[in-house]
Amino acid sequence: MTRVYGMSAPNQLLKDYAAETPDPVRSLNNLDAFATANPEHVNAFTHKELQGAASLFAYTQFLAAYALNNPDIFLRSLKEADSPTDKLSLKDELAPNDIEKDSYGAYLRNFKKRHLLKISLRFASGTADIKESMSALSLLADVISEAALRRTVMDLNNIYGDPQSDKLSVIALGKLGASELNYSSDIDLMFVYECPQGQTSGVVSPNGLRINRITNHEFFCKTAESVSRLLSENTADGFVYRVDLRLRPQGSKGELSLPLSGYEQYYESWGREWERLALIRARLVAGNEGLGRDFLDMIAPFVFRKYIDTRSIGEIKQLKKKIDSTFNRYDIKKGYGGIREIEFFAQALQLVYGGQEPLLRERGLVMALHRLSQKNLIGCDDFSVLSEHYLYLRRLEQCLQMNNDIQTHTLSTEPGALEGTARKMGAADSTVFMADLHQRRTDVNRIYNSLFEVSNDQGGQTLLDTYDEDALKVELEERRVKNPGKVLYYLRKIKESMNSFQTLTMRRLQGAIIPEFAELALNSSDPEMALCNLQRFTEVVSTSGSVSYLGLFGANRGLIGALTGVFSKSPFLSSILMGDIGYIDMLAGGTPIRKTLRAMVDESMAVLKIRNSQSEALARFRKMEELRLGMLYLDKRIGIINLMKGLAKVAESIVMAAVDGGKDVYVAAFGKLGGREITINSDLDIIFIGENGAASSEAAQRALRLLSSYTKEGYTYKVDTRLRTDGSKGMLVNTLDGIRDYYLHHARIWEVQALLKARPIAAALPIRQGFMEMRNAVFLQRGRHITAEDIITMRGRIMKERLTPYSAPDIKLSPGGVEDIEFLVQFKQLKHAASHPAILVQNTASALHRLIKSGIIGQIDGKKLLNDYMFYRGIETLMRLRGEKTITPGSDIFETIAADFRDKGYFKTHLEQFMQETASTIAQLLR
Repeated sequence: MTRVYGMSAPNQLLKDYAAETPDPVRSLNNLDAFATANPEHVNAFTHKELQGAASLFAYTQFLAAYALNNPDIFLRSLKEADSPTDKLSLKDELAPNDIEKDSYGAYLRNFKKRHLLKISLRFASGTADIKESMSALSLLADVISEAALRRTVMDLNNIYGDPQSDKLSVIALGKLGASELNYSSDIDLMFVYECPQGQTSGVVSPNGLRINRITNHEFFCKTAESVSRLLSENTADGFVYRVDLRLRPQGSKGELSLPLSGYEQYYESWGREWERLALIRARLVAGNEGLGRDFLDMIAPFVFRKYIDTRSIGEIKQLKKKIDSTFNRYDIKKGYGGIREIEFFAQALQLVYGGQEPLLRERGLVMALHRLSQKNLIGCDDFSVLSEHYLYLRRLEQCLQMNNDIQTHTLSTEPGALEGTARKMGAADSTVFMADLHQRRTDVNRIYNSLFEVSNDQGGQTLLDTYDEDALKVELEERRVKNPGKVLYYLRKIKESMNSFQTLTMRRLQGAIIPEFAELALNSSDPEMALCNLQRFTEVVSTSGSVSYLGLFGANRGLIGALTGVFSKSPFLSSILMGDIGYIDMLAGGTPIRKTLRAMVDESMAVLKIRNSQSEALARFRKMEELRLGMLYLDKRIGIINLMKGLAKVAESIVMAAVDGGKDVYVAAFGKLGGREITINSDLDIIFIGENGAASSEAAQRALRLLSSYTKEGYTYKVDTRLRTDGSKGMLVNTLDGIRDYYLHHARIWEVQALLKARPIAAALPIRQGFMEMRNAVFLQRGRHITAEDIITMRGRIMKERLTPYSAPDIKLSPGGVEDIEFLVQFKQLKHAASHPAILVQNTASALHRLIKSGIIGQIDGKKLLNDYMFYRGIETLMRLRGEKTITPGSDIFETIAADFRDKGYFKTHLEQFMQETASTIAQLLR
């Protein structure tokens, strides 16, 4: 490589490498300093080595200074950065004991820095993720601890002789015990020896006398003290590790080392809950392996009790509250949604169930969460959220500590430092980073609270009684919450509503439940909407005067999070809940993800029999099912396809109930119901088929009354029958032969097109078969005559008549939107019906799949259209849940919808361009 440095100012090459790092200024300054002091080393760097140096210097000032003063070691680390840390090679390198006693501490400090360089290089360059980095740091600490113990015992043997039994083990707890050590973590150690009796052999003095005999206990206490001092002594060139011995029995007042029997007696008699928590991660790191195994076997019954004892959860919650009393909101370890909450969540469940499930006895946090998920003690979603966010927070913690090798968990509020941290975490800037971090912590806190029931009556403090309005307003502004004044108004109204709870039981329950609602609402995606709906909800609950509903939340805390999700995202579903608090009973009973059509039909038939007003019964059933499916969708337990299919089943079952299963009249569904593409609050397009004259007509009119009558629950559905033969002027009921004749000889092009979505939903088998045969015959005879120009003309007329010229796009009607895709699909179906009859399905997505499979639409274009179509239907659903029909200028809908998509900026800025690209693809396919 040619010389890259030879000017008085940093040359361009160094600037280019620094510019690619998360902190270009820091990186360049350090590269400049290193190149000034060591030009020959810089000139010897390969491209990859210079990249690694630039990355490292952006992350850590501490190691940049070390590299500057030790260029040969740094160059060696750069060359070895491709190979991960290996424990065996570390042990071999650290094996020699011929170093002078007074120099051994310096030797360990230098050994650690040398290997810290390599570990940090791999992390900063992205070669190693946080899991590998924590494991490597733990291996390094293991080897150094073992070497420190070995050297200490040798030195003490030279002074006091050998103990009667030399079995001694060093047990690591905390992050080292879990093999999850960070860059600047303390190491938590305990020392256990085997034999409490006896003494050392002493040593022979120059005059032949045996001196310096001490008890075994004294010897092993001196060992613990000396190991700790050797590792933690702070010198001009730093220390090896900060050693914390306070997790031993009786803490800082206890003996530095105890025999195995002493530990056993203590834990049996005096062991506390926090000690059980700490011992989950106990691991042998140095000394006698057999004794270490005996220690771990001994503590197992204390840590993991044979019976399930949920009292552990309450005690751990109290411990967490003490920690929270010193909480700084920029501290990512403590307080809401931090590392500690994830650890306590997993460890509490390990304590409760680990006695009966040995599989749960894992030291590592991520593996512990995995085991809890395997045993169905936490859901797959909770496992994914907690494990992902834990590793994210640990990576962030490491980035904070790497700078100056300082044990910190607090984000810097200095803008330059925060921007650097944001880029190290992969964010575009500090605003995006802080928003992402806040969401992650909110997610963690929600799951944490589902276990550690934060409640006023148990001494916990909540948002409603700990924040004054001035402090809360500042925090809301920092979070960039829109309309903080309104949020404060709703909080005041919630507190006023709480004062209206009458009985002592109700006041106790509301003190436990409503503040938790408020906490979750404030941390939701839309605090203003969530708190507005919560305020309405508290008024409804207090007015009802029933303690049972508050009791439901006490018994099922998951309901609180579920309802808060509804309050923050869907005015439509919130209105259903406010309309009748009895819907909460249904939610408390559980929400099955899927129901069969047969089961729904049976439920629809049943509600007609038990209610005086049948229309009201059907409307209530529809609301209940829309609430169930809407909540499952918001909670991401079902996707858009299953939501639409589920809503179609609801509508189909209600229509079947309304016509009594099709005894006197049959029904064919068109539009969204026909295509099984029903969305929230959809209308129904249906036609009636009858062969029994007046009886069929009466049955159809009765069904329309049931479906369309307005009750105190509102309409069941708005029903449109204008797709019948001859439209609104035609007969309400027609025979199958009459319908066949109309479509074959009289139907207009758009009616033939609409028939593609049609299917019989309440009809006897012969009618079903006859309808589908008629449908296919129409497509074969009429479909081939429909041209692309016909489709384009119809679309143009619809856009002219119905499209409002808003500045924001209409995802349904604008070019490149839902209808454009549907019209293209239907044109292709009609054009190729004769050669590819399998494409004649009602559902748009299914039709697209078949068009792609048959080669009528190419793979690339087909997949784009399919993805676009599902994307639009997802947006449409979120808009319906918010009660908005169009995206209008000034609406908050962009922010709300964009919150459900990863690239929020792209969604808001480029949706119209995105639709134009789709329109262009459709135009090409229509040629």
